[in-house]
Amino acid sequence: MSGYGMKFGLLPFALMGAAVLLGPTRAHADDITGSGAAVLTQIAASDSWGFADAELKAQALIREKDGKSRTVRFSAQSRYYEGTLTKSLVRFLAPPDLNGVKFLQVQKRDTDDERYIYLPELKRVRRVSGKLRAGSFMTTDFAFADLDRRELRFAEATALPDEKVGDTVCNRLTVKPTSSDAQYSRLEVWARKDNHMILKSQMYDLKGAHAKTFTVEESKQIQGRWFVTRSRMENHSGQRATTLVLEQIVPRKDFPDNLFDSRRLEQE
Repeated sequence: MSGYGMKFGLLPFALMGAAVLLGPTRAHADDITGSGAAVLTQIAASDSWGFADAELKAQALIREKDGKSRTVRFSAQSRYYEGTLTKSLVRFLAPPDLNGVKFLQVQKRDTDDERYIYLPELKRVRRVSGKLRAGSFMTTDFAFADLDRRELRFAEATALPDEKVGDTVCNRLTVKPTSSDAQYSRLEVWARKDNHMILKSQMYDLKGAHAKTFTVEESKQIQGRWFVTRSRMENHSGQRATTLVLEQIVPRKDFPDNLFDSRRLEQE
């Protein structure tokens, strides 16, 4: 068996999060119901991750409960098309065993997204199914379900009294996902009132246990857009955490369409 197969037997599954991290979909109001629907629609559409119409470099620092750490580095390019959908390409740079791996996702409106992985060791492109959403983003504590925002885009939202996170007054919501593939029974969300950026979120698993907590540690405004530049996901059951840092962000809308052609993955 190849090195990828032995060490990353679940590589295609883990990589699914990478593409979705780079490709949020703007929410439609019809997908969101409840007293907090208007606010949640704005939150879901805000793209505060900054992963559409942008080019970036990022790293994820994973710290295990025994104190050991692992760093995954990647670059990404993404653009909107047909108004609300995205095409995204992510290239992994480190560690060495992931260098050269590429992942492409093209979102679809009425069918499953198209997802492709290029593995340099095998020199081939493989198509990936999107049925499973609980897998981690390259062994991090960010799951596929955390990064595609589907739990926010198809949900019933209940508005709660405003509450501060630090010194910032936030809209607070209880969000109950309604999609059949939901990975959480509910989320508690705190989002800034001015730009709808989520500053804190608590995720509860399908049994109702508090599974993870997401917090924003740093955000910046670049060319009029707000970006979450440093965030942390704490996994309570695994007693570990991941810090995601966007090191370089360049808002762009000029990516050519053929950049996101699966046939090009083997040619670069």
